[in-house]
Amino acid sequence: MISKLDEYLKKIDSFYLFYSVLCVIMAFGFSFVPIFLKQKGFALHLIILLYALYTLVASITILFVNSFSTRRYLVYGVILQAIMMLAFAFYGKYSYLIYVLLAGLYQIFFWVTINYLFFKGTTANNNATNSSFYQLIPGIIGVVVPPISLLVLNFYGYSWLYIISSILFTLSIFMFYNKIPDEKIDVPSYDGIKKFDGLKAITLIEGAFQYFGPIVLTVYSLNFLKTETEYGLFLSFLGLIGLVISVIIAKKSDESHKRKGYLYILFTLLILSVISLIFLKSQLYLLIFAGVFTGLAYLSFPIRLAISMDAKTMELSFWKTREFFLNVGRVPTLLLTSVLVFYDMFWAVFLFYAMLLVVYMILLRIKLENVN
Repeated sequence: MISKLDEYLKKIDSFYLFYSVLCVIMAFGFSFVPIFLKQKGFALHLIILLYALYTLVASITILFVNSFSTRRYLVYGVILQAIMMLAFAFYGKYSYLIYVLLAGLYQIFFWVTINYLFFKGTTANNNATNSSFYQLIPGIIGVVVPPISLLVLNFYGYSWLYIISSILFTLSIFMFYNKIPDEKIDVPSYDGIKKFDGLKAITLIEGAFQYFGPIVLTVYSLNFLKTETEYGLFLSFLGLIGLVISVIIAKKSDESHKRKGYLYILFTLLILSVISLIFLKSQLYLLIFAGVFTGLAYLSFPIRLAISMDAKTMELSFWKTREFFLNVGRVPTLLLTSVLVFYDMFWAVFLFYAMLLVVYMILLRIKLENVN
């Protein structure tokens, strides 16, 4: 494990440093968006609806992107984030619509490119460990950065938080432009979808589940967390959980290649933890149950991602197609969640996501019999 960490630290002067810096800026600016929207008068179900709409934009738009220029598209993704921050810094009548549209586009240009460049050269022997480090960087940042954002909010307010974020995004382009690998790759949508056999249904559910913690659970926490301070410390608490353990268990999975066995255990615990959220009655219970869920989600993420990576080659077409199915899975689940939250049926939301996890385990057994 130490040798693996050394390998990543040796690369810190290149693309990995750029990724880390971007994670800092994203955590600094985007972490407080849900509570910001609530203070602007958005009900909880409408906040979730906004996320559903931008995943819809991403799902549709990505089908029309049939070639990628890695450097150019990654720059586009960063610029879009800078503009999204300005839309909230100078909040107006249609700021949320600008945010939704640009977020859908950023989802394509940024994450497809980042994932492809980050995981180039990985193999079945280190897929889960690489996934752990991919998760570890924003995880550690998630502990440290929210308190810094809080300081800015307390002294200067949301406008300056978002202005500073926009400036930092812009500066990062000038600082790291030459560090971004420049590749031009054709990725026809039809060919990518055809090659994604065996992973379509699982990726749909994976996409839905990925947004449960950072979106659904975070929005639900606003029932208990009334101030930015409470909210920011809650985010730091969640970011602290499970990071080191996720690396250790992922490395063990790489060594044994018996990832389905790990997932069955972790998903059983995840199902129970999601159901337990029904019984939240106070901030204390929120910390306990959300903390347990977050720890288990951290533990399972590297292995969930590695299973897909084991099954396919790490071409850019894979990451584009995966992003398509992830977002398609998010659209209907977030729309349903928004409706249930409108009727104040959070208990039904938690049962629904618990059922998704049960289906995930069943599909895992059916679809990935070639993964030991």
